[in-house]
Amino acid sequence: ETNVTFAVLGVLFAFAEVIHPIYLRPLGFMPFLPQMLTSVTCAVGITWCFVISSVRIIQDGLLHWIEHVE
Repeated sequence: ETNVTFAVLGVLFAFAEVIHPIYLRPLGFMPFLPQMLTSVTCAVGITWCFVISSVRIIQDGLLHWIEHVE
């Protein structure tokens, strides 16, 4: 899971700092693309953290409730 995160961030960094400035910016093609990809990547990461945290909180609450009932 951590390796995937670093791979995605590495590809994003390479695109935003190397590929886009060299190949696309001189053409004036999609100047907003690096910022948009960064925003989407961050949004996906924050959503993923929220989902994982929610699942763990619910599981912990259910386990505590089951132990308390027994």
